[in-house]
Amino acid sequence: MRSLMICSLFFCSFVATQALTAEDLPTPATIYLVEGNPQANIFLIEYGLKDVSWSRDDRGQAVTSKPTADVDRVELGKLPGSERNYLRGVSAFNGRNWDNAVNSLAEAAAKSRYAYLRVDAHLKRAQALLKLKRYDEALADIKTIKTSFSAWVFVVDAMILEGEVHAAAGDLAKAKQAYQALRNQAKNFGGKFTAKAIAAGALGEARLLLSDNDAKSAVPLLRQALKSVSVSAAPEQHGLIAITLGEALQASNAGGEAQEVYMGLRYAPVGAASRSKAFFQLGEIELASGNKLAALDFFLIAAVIRGGDDSARAQAKRKALGLLREFGADESLDPEIQKEYRNYAAIL
Repeated sequence: MRSLMICSLFFCSFVATQALTAEDLPTPATIYLVEGNPQANIFLIEYGLKDVSWSRDDRGQAVTSKPTADVDRVELGKLPGSERNYLRGVSAFNGRNWDNAVNSLAEAAAKSRYAYLRVDAHLKRAQALLKLKRYDEALADIKTIKTSFSAWVFVVDAMILEGEVHAAAGDLAKAKQAYQALRNQAKNFGGKFTAKAIAAGALGEARLLLSDNDAKSAVPLLRQALKSVSVSAAPEQHGLIAITLGEALQASNAGGEAQEVYMGLRYAPVGAASRSKAFFQLGEIELASGNKLAALDFFLIAAVIRGGDDSARAQAKRKALGLLREFGADESLDPEIQKEYRNYAAIL
C-alpha cells in the first residue's frame, strides 16, 4: 500500500477536497488542448471544473496545471489489467448491456485506485440504472458524485442526469428543482460549464413546461437563457436553446417571432442538428402559408445538411419528395421544368 509519505505535497493537497485517498493513482491519459500539441503519455491527477492537473509520472510529481477552458477533451490511456471491472463495465455500457454495466461499474466505483475511474464509473452506472428504471439507485450514484467529487467536471453531467431521473420517475416537481439548481449554480462552474449548466437547466425545465402545455411560461425562460449563452461562447447549446424557443413561440401562437428565430439559425455557427431543424421548421411555416416553392427550398436544405438531426432530415426529405412530385406532375408548368422536378425527385 502506498503511504502519504511518498506523495508530492501538491498531489496530497487534493486528498481532503477531491475524494482522493492515500492509495489513489494518477490516471494514464492524453489531454487534448484547445490550442497546442496534445499532452500524451501523462498521468491525470484532477479533471476539475476550473483546472486540469497532470504529471509525467504515476506518483503525481512534477505537476502541470491548466485552466479547464484550455482543454478540449481527455482520453484515457492504457489501463492496467487490475482495472478489468471498469473496462468490462464500459464495454457493457457501450454495448447497451445495462445489467452487466451496473454490476461491473459498481465494483469499479468502489474499488478502483484511480479517482477519475471511480467518478466516471458512478456517472455511467447512474445512466445505466436510469435505463433500467432503477431510479433510487441512480440517484444514489448521482449523490456520491455531487458530494464526493463536487469540483470535478462530472458534477455538471450528474446534475443534468438528476433532472432526467426525476422526470423519468414522474416526480416533475423534483425534476424542476434539479434543473433550476443547474441554472442557479452555473456561475460557480466557470467557462464552458457555466454555459452547459444554464442551457441544460433551461432546456430541461422548458421541456417540462411544454409537456404540460405551458408554452407561455417556457418562452421567457428560454429567451433569458439565449441571452446568457452566446453563440460565440457555446454554439451547440445556443442552437439547442434557440430551436426550443422557436417551438415554444409556435406553441404560443407567436409564429412570426418563431420564424425570426429560425431564420437567425440558418447560417449561424451552431450545430448541424439545430440548423437542420431550423430549415425544416421554416419549410413547415412556408408550407402552412401556401408558399410551396419556398417550402421546397427549405426542406431540400434540411434534408441534405451533413450531420443534421436524423428525424428532421427524414421528415424534410419526405416532404420535399412530395412537393417535387407534385411540381413534376403540374401541367401548368413548362414540360422541361416539370422534367427537372421529376429528375431531382429521382436522385434525392
